[in-house]
Amino acid sequence: MKVLTLNTWQERGPWRERWELIFKNLDALQPDLILFQEIFNRGWIREISKRTGYASAVYHEAASGLALFAKYPVLNSGSLMLKTQSSREDYRRYLLYAKFQGPCGDFFAFNTHLSWMLEDGAVRETQTAEIAMLMDQIDGKSESLIGGDFNTVAWSREIRQMTGEQGFVDVYRQLEPDAPGLTWTYDNGYTREGRHALPDRRIDYLFTRHAAKTLRQPIAVRCVMTEPDAAGILASDHYGVFVEFKES
Repeated sequence: MKVLTLNTWQERGPWRERWELIFKNLDALQPDLILFQEIFNRGWIREISKRTGYASAVYHEAASGLALFAKYPVLNSGSLMLKTQSSREDYRRYLLYAKFQGPCGDFFAFNTHLSWMLEDGAVRETQTAEIAMLMDQIDGKSESLIGGDFNTVAWSREIRQMTGEQGFVDVYRQLEPDAPGLTWTYDNGYTREGRHALPDRRIDYLFTRHAAKTLRQPIAVRCVMTEPDAAGILASDHYGVFVEFKES
């Protein structure tokens, strides 16, 4: 199974041209499951479904910007607004989930996008704790993955909390412990268009938990959509993270 997560950067910059590049990359990568962040246009969800032909599209709250696309049937799905919100933001944070019927058994996929400001480490720490609690309520001990834009580095308290007591496995670190895996970098010119200067970091993740049949054996991970096209267009201000799991 191949999984992609990408923050799509809303409808900013040359967004239609950027999406043509995203579609081209999707055709080359052929992910079985996609986690997108920052899509706030329901009409564009329909366009993605039409252009890609994925069997399932999961998109509940337009305000969340979160979407899942999969080649597998959806057994159930939902969206929850997190109770933990930053006082520095004027929009809300969510958790999107779906239970899929995969080729090796059922599994859950969760998608999220945490508060972004550097000063909000304590907020993100509480958000990840809340997400772990919600996942316990939704999936119990079922095989699951969660990905998205966590807006923080792997050695932060919030990520160490996830990979410690909460039992999540950071797949990038598992397979490439010495690689920086930057998903937000000034090598990408779109990052310079933000309101605040932010350091180069790996802030986009895919985690597994209770891995069994479908998610037990990740075999490859890399950053994708890192190169511009001939016109200098990049897919997003983030790079994507792409993971391949060996089918049991």
